[in-house]
Amino acid sequence: MGGIPRICAVLAAVVVTATACGSAGSTNGASSGSSGSGAGSSRGCVAPSTVVFADNHPVNVLAVRPVAQGIDAFGELEKQCHTTVKVVEYGNGAEIMNALVGGQADIGDSSAGSFAKVEAQGKSMQIVFSAFLGGGAVLIARKQYQASRGTDIAKFAGGTWGYPDASGACAFFDQSIAEHAGINWAHQSQVAFGANSAAPVTLASGRADILCTDPSTAAAAVAAGTAYVVFNTNDRATTVPIMGLQLGGVYGMNKSFVDEYPVLAQLLVDAFLKSLKAIQAVSSDPAKVLALFPQADQGPLEQGWDQSWPLAAPAITADTGAMPPQAIDDTLAFDQKFGLVTAAQVTAARSMFNNTFIDKAIQAN
Repeated sequence: MGGIPRICAVLAAVVVTATACGSAGSTNGASSGSSGSGAGSSRGCVAPSTVVFADNHPVNVLAVRPVAQGIDAFGELEKQCHTTVKVVEYGNGAEIMNALVGGQADIGDSSAGSFAKVEAQGKSMQIVFSAFLGGGAVLIARKQYQASRGTDIAKFAGGTWGYPDASGACAFFDQSIAEHAGINWAHQSQVAFGANSAAPVTLASGRADILCTDPSTAAAAVAAGTAYVVFNTNDRATTVPIMGLQLGGVYGMNKSFVDEYPVLAQLLVDAFLKSLKAIQAVSSDPAKVLALFPQADQGPLEQGWDQSWPLAAPAITADTGAMPPQAIDDTLAFDQKFGLVTAAQVTAARSMFNNTFIDKAIQAN
């Protein structure tokens, strides 16, 4: 996908996230359960009557939360804690963070960079789960270049590079990959094409020679015969040497929520891990992965799923839900390099990565 500026998270600024996950969601009726109104308690679990999860519209790389709903991973905690998990979709990671800070949401899916900015502004946050490891985006090029340029990035020097948003993760992925290939980024023509859905026509019309978008859109362009895959930021072997190990999308809460509802926080992370493991168990079969999603989400994702899932899968199959020290360091260093966070913000942000809950969940499973 984030925002991070990374996959809406990544694509909120995340990735591809930028607008990739973008589907401006309704925020009608969103209310924070953090107030404690209607709180229930059962077997040590104290919870608000409703737990609001702020998220982006489902795309393949953002599978953990929707699959958690699809397999009813929240069902047990809802019964135990006498609460309801409600998902409210927002247009991007920045809106998600605003909802968290403003009290309209209790937990949100955004980028580490987005959380870092909020943390640096004095709003104590806790990142408790890594939804995927990797950039969440894919670089595709005009089909006519496949024979002559292939995946040799250096051969795109002097061409036009595209991304949804100049301040989003894809722009920085383009730059990093180009510079690693010895290309002078300042001398390249660039185009911001807006919504990820505009990526295929941007290539087909000749407005861009190579561009960055989300896996679903990339796969659709390839299937249409207008593009081919040049670089997959979800492929750790090729991406880490260039951009480090990226925390593509993370789930976080206000620290006050975690402190008030520690048992609930643990049960939520348990549910996320259950979802992640369910995906990983069938990851080699795209159809079985899609079947895990809620029925309402399957239809919009179905077209091109068999082609897009393999592009997103590496970011999820290599994930454990935890935030490895290398991923924290590399992600913050990447964000600082491109001015998404300052050195002071990076320092402040390190305290927000909390592996306590996911470590406990992993040990229990």
